[in-house]
Amino acid sequence: MNHLKFDMEKRKDFYLIYKEALNNIVKYACGKNVWISLVENNSHIILKIKDDGKGFDVANIRKSSNGLMNIKNRARALNGKIQINSEEGKGTEIKLEFKN
Repeated sequence: MNHLKFDMEKRKDFYLIYKEALNNIVKYACGKNVWISLVENNSHIILKIKDDGKGFDVANIRKSSNGLMNIKNRARALNGKIQINSEEGKGTEIKLEFKN
């Protein structure tokens, strides 16, 4: 099994993105299922977190939405990219990609 090693800052940012995504699912999604995948290929890491909750209109995210802003800022700190796809009534998927 391949073991990933992050420096302390990357580990913190990765963990807090993961934690915030799950926290948002618990607090707001009202879904029944969550799917989490973590893939590493040649130091390229992809984390996907998907739920079957109520979803939301991504275009109408409030600028004061601290949780999603924190996720975006932490992805930037990882020199990665974050995609947040959601549709009302169909759930949400967060995809984080970065190079270790």
